[in-house]
Amino acid sequence: MKLICRVLDSRILLVQTPGSFRSDKLGIAGYFFKEVSREDLMLVWETRGPAWENAEVRERLRGVLQKLDAMHVTDPFRVMPAYTGEIAYFRLHGPGKQMYYHQYTDIELQKLKEACNPI
Repeated sequence: MKLICRVLDSRILLVQTPGSFRSDKLGIAGYFFKEVSREDLMLVWETRGPAWENAEVRERLRGVLQKLDAMHVTDPFRVMPAYTGEIAYFRLHGPGKQMYYHQYTDIELQKLKEACNPI
């Protein structure tokens, strides 16, 4: 994966875990992010599934990601990231039954812009 990042001249490596990767495995993910040789890459992690949206889980996740400086990836129309660090990395999946086919309106994109502005 790091070779692909170099070929694409990407500074960011996205790690996506399946919905079956439960929040009780946060320690395993923390170990992975701690031990992986990043070289000059920023690591971003896309958690999947509603269990990761629980307030207590998000707080634990934020603490782990902040300590390891790995950014949380979310669809901001669903939930904002638990931790962003230097960057915010969003995956816009779209609402509805057919994900990835949503045509965002100007109003939706304006809301996204407002959510991204620093407070």
